[in-house]
Amino acid sequence: MLGGMEVCVVKVTVTALGHASVLFDLGGSCVLADPVLSDRIGVSVGSWTLGAKRLRPPALRAHELSSLSVVLLSHSHMDHTDIPTLRALPKEAVAVVQRGNADLVRHFQKRHALRWGEVLDIVLPSIGALRIQAIPSKHWGARAVFDRWRMWGGYLLECLDLRSPHFPDRPLSLLFSGDTALTDVYAKLRAERGAGVDLACMPIGAYDPWIFHHCSPEQAWKMAIHDLEAVVLMPVHYDTFRLSNEPVGEPMERLQQIALKDGGLERIVGQVLGQPYVVFDAESRSLG
Repeated sequence: MLGGMEVCVVKVTVTALGHASVLFDLGGSCVLADPVLSDRIGVSVGSWTLGAKRLRPPALRAHELSSLSVVLLSHSHMDHTDIPTLRALPKEAVAVVQRGNADLVRHFQKRHALRWGEVLDIVLPSIGALRIQAIPSKHWGARAVFDRWRMWGGYLLECLDLRSPHFPDRPLSLLFSGDTALTDVYAKLRAERGAGVDLACMPIGAYDPWIFHHCSPEQAWKMAIHDLEAVVLMPVHYDTFRLSNEPVGEPMERLQQIALKDGGLERIVGQVLGQPYVVFDAESRSLG
């Protein structure tokens, strides 16, 4: 106790686990986005999975994620919503999905399906209030032929009781885009908020020939750094599954090239899978 106040050190880290799976560690309370930790993705036939095989293993396995508070799903595609992985996660975690996808997380005890712009506020023991806002993206959401009702999108996470180290009087903010093609969504979000974000996770792969559904590395840089004014960009959705024609390694090479030309190579973070990037590390004081 100092001067009648309780002092603790709060650290917020973000870790790329492979493909689009990202772990947000909010002072010890973990939020896991698009968990796909299986060796293959695709259609399950008995004990077999017919689909793409991983090119490199995930940084963590499901059994290593016992202290999980929230699971986020951006959309229902099998490289983002992997049923075997979801079934292996703690059922006490709060599952948050885009509208039309609640059936995919029915084995979780608490479920929330959000429309674009809708907000969910929860309280985590480690950081206090966490606000989760569903945001649009330019993509699509059907998992099969006849489920066109499924929506898609990303999430803005705001730690309401932690002040951003980069934007005065604004809460610490983290964005997970899910899959997206080039769109003005992030420029509009920046204008609405009146500030950038501390970190943005953006996809950089599967653009050849799917450029109308997935952004290129240059477009990801533009949307994150210029439109959204993110402090740093964590690239995801590359070099894990063969989903498109571009060579393995090309997405990151192109991202690094545009960053060098734009004077900001240090703004790319999380290139080493499993290595946490520290977004926030400071003392937090509460009244005693």
